[in-house]
Amino acid sequence: MSKISIALGMALVMTLGLSIYLYTQIISLQSNVSLLSTQIFSMAQQINGLQAQLNEKENQIQRYQTTINELNSQISNFRELNAQLESQINQLKVDYQKLQLEQNILQEKYGDLQTSYNNLQNSYKRLEAENSQLHNILNLYEKIPHDYYSSGSYKHHSNTYSELCSFLTLEFKLPRGYEKNVFDCSESSAYLEWALENAGFDAYIAVGRTPWNPESGNHAWVIVFTSDKYIVPIESTSLTGDLISNLLFLLFSGGRTPGVIYSNDDVWQNYSAGYDRLFKNIYDAVRNCGFIEEWDWWIGYWGFT
Repeated sequence: MSKISIALGMALVMTLGLSIYLYTQIISLQSNVSLLSTQIFSMAQQINGLQAQLNEKENQIQRYQTTINELNSQISNFRELNAQLESQINQLKVDYQKLQLEQNILQEKYGDLQTSYNNLQNSYKRLEAENSQLHNILNLYEKIPHDYYSSGSYKHHSNTYSELCSFLTLEFKLPRGYEKNVFDCSESSAYLEWALENAGFDAYIAVGRTPWNPESGNHAWVIVFTSDKYIVPIESTSLTGDLISNLLFLLFSGGRTPGVIYSNDDVWQNYSAGYDRLFKNIYDAVRNCGFIEEWDWWIGYWGFT
């Protein structure tokens, strides 16, 4: 064979081998292309799924954004409402403080009114008690003869010690003798005080422990305060004598006036200052004692009923 034939044969062999190789590569490439196509399809499907998920997420994001916008709007509304409520609360606080202040003022006024009411209630009770007491006193006064100190039974004297002694010696006499619980020291003293006042003397009824025996009980007598500064205690129960008896007493007692307690007598201090109460008149005595039976010498006496 010629070299050309050999060369051609070798070329043909090489061409055939190359063709086979290329065919094999083409088959392999086709297989790879087919695999890639499958993979591309699969990836396309995955991309489509991811795109769908992405779209869903975007839709969710939009919905979330819408919700967020709505919430922001609500929050804004709530903030505005909260600001209004805070303003109202602040105003309510101011109003509350004003009302609290007014309540405190009213409470104070109520306390003052309550105190005033209690004071008025106490005053009313006191006045009611005083009225009852005055009513009782008036009832007692009604039992005392009217114009008690205006009977005109004795002529008027000047309120001096000498005139007093003259009156007791020459003019005065108890209307009856001593009788316990009927005409005793209290009735005798009331009668003597009445006579002395009618005669122009400043006489008081004294009540206290018995001057000559303080342990024996209570006693009543009369004290005259003269214009010439004498304090003259008088034992009223001893003035039962008539004019002759008084003159004889004056004669034989060394010039002593009947009933008068002298400053050199042992019982002078008890008579002049040892009394518990000193009554200006019969009304004072009745009012302070609360009853009239102790003093009612005028029952059955001429000129009084």
